[in-house]
Amino acid sequence: MAALLAGAAACADGPQPVLRAGPVEYAEAELGGLTTDQRRDLAVLSAFAHAVAARELDAVLVPLIQADLDAATLRRLTDEIALRRSGLTDAALRAAYDATPEAELVVRHLVVLAPQGALGATAAAARARAVVALNRIRAGEEFAAVAAEVSEEPGAARRGGLLQPGRRGDWVEPFWSAASALQPGEVSDIVRTEYGFHVLRLERRRLLPLEEVRRTVAGRLVPGEQGYLGARAWADSLAKEVRVSDPGLRGWLEGDDPTRPTELAAWPGGALTVAEAHAALARLPRDSARAARSSARGARAFALAEARRRRLLRTAQAMALGPLEEEGERARASWTALGAGWAAALGFAAGADESRVKDAALGALSSRRQGVALARAAVLDRAPAIERVYPVWSASSSAALQPDTSR
Repeated sequence: MAALLAGAAACADGPQPVLRAGPVEYAEAELGGLTTDQRRDLAVLSAFAHAVAARELDAVLVPLIQADLDAATLRRLTDEIALRRSGLTDAALRAAYDATPEAELVVRHLVVLAPQGALGATAAAARARAVVALNRIRAGEEFAAVAAEVSEEPGAARRGGLLQPGRRGDWVEPFWSAASALQPGEVSDIVRTEYGFHVLRLERRRLLPLEEVRRTVAGRLVPGEQGYLGARAWADSLAKEVRVSDPGLRGWLEGDDPTRPTELAAWPGGALTVAEAHAALARLPRDSARAARSSARGARAFALAEARRRRLLRTAQAMALGPLEEEGERARASWTALGAGWAAALGFAAGADESRVKDAALGALSSRRQGVALARAAVLDRAPAIERVYPVWSASSSAALQPDTSR
C-alpha cells in the first residue's frame, strides 16, 4: 500500500526530471530525440541561461577571472627572475620605456564575418557590406548605430561595437596596426583580418605606466638567453621537484570525494590536494578538464602542470609579487563583457522565468546562425566554470554528467 501511495504521489507531481542543470529541470518529453552529447550541451546552456536570468553571472566568472590574475602573477614572477639574472636596472627600463611608451587603446568597430577560407564571391560580398557601412559612417551616421545594425560580432548590437581596452598582442596584428595608426575620433578604412572585414574608430588612447608593461619593455633589452630563457630554466628546475602520487592519481581517476585533502602531487614544502585539483578544473576549457579525468596519462599531465603552477604562485606570494590593481579590473571587465556578449547573442535575458530559460536554451542549442554558433561554442567551452556553480545531473547515468561538482 505504501508503495502504491508513493507511486500515486509521484504521478501527481507530474513527469519526473531526467536532466537537471542547477535549478532548471527537463522531463523526457521536453528533450525529444536529443543525444547524450546534445543533452550535455543543453544542460550547460540552461545553466548559463539561468545564471543570466538570476543575475548570478559573476559567480560563474570567478575561476576565469582568477586564472587571469594568476597568469598576471606568474608573468611578474618571470619578469623579476629574468631581470635579476640579466642584471638589468630599473633606470635602464625607464629609459627604454620613455623612448617608446606602450599604450592601451579603446576601439569601437564593426565586422562582417568572412573567414580566411571563404571563397572569392563570399569574401567580396562581405567586403561590399563593410564598404556600405563605412560610407554611411563617413556620411554622418553614428558609428555605434551602424555597428549595432551591421556588425556580426556576438553582442555588438548591445555595445554599439565597443570593445574592451586592448594592448599590443591582445588583437590580431592587422587590427592592432590599424587601430594604432588612428587618432581619437578617427575612422579607419576597411581592415581585413582572419575573421572578416572591419571598420574601426579609435575612442581613446591611454599611456600605460611602466609597472604594467615591464615584461614588454624588458623584452626589448634583454637577450632571451640572458633573461627569459634563464627564468624558464629556473622554473623548470622547480618543476622537476614535483612528484605525482600514484595512489592519489588512482583515486582521482576513480572519482574520489572532491573535498578530500588527499595529495595528488607534492614538492618540497608543499602539495596539491585532490580538493584543490577539483577546484582548478573550473578554470580550464571543457576538453582540457575532460582530459584531466579521462586517462592516467591526461591526469598525470594535469597534476604535474597544476602542481607546478601552484608552486610558482606560492613562490611569487613569498616574494610579495601579485597582479596589479589595473590588471584585476581589466580581467573582471573583460570576462564580464564576454559573458554579457554571449548571453545577448544566445538570447538569454536577466529576469527570465524557468520556462523562458528553457525555451532560450533549446533555441540556442539548435540555432545555425553564425553569431549564435560562436557564442554557443564559447559557453560550452567554459562548461567547467558553469558547472562549478550549477552541477549537471542526468537520470540516464544517475550521476553528474561532469564529475566536478565542487565549489
